Amino acid sequence: MDITHDIESKELVQVGCAALRRHVEERIKPKILAFGHLHDEKGGSNYGMFTRGATQYINWSCCNLAAKLKNNGFVIEM
Repeated sequence: MDITHDIESKELVQVGCAALRRHVEERIKPKILAFGHLHDEKGGSNYGMFTRGATQYINWSCCNLAAKLKNNGFVIEM
């Protein structure tokens, strides 16, 4: 979910660490992985949840580029 705009092409590109993702998915295999920080920018959102395999990924980022609260978080029942 770590996306931003490419400086030259202005296209949305994924900037998260592929090696870390593989390590999490192949070795750790958590049920929930909470992370985040990239701020949302025009045309893209880094906030939200999705499931891949048996892992639920959650990006908790809460502020926009102006450091204003944009997202209120999630409640996870375990």
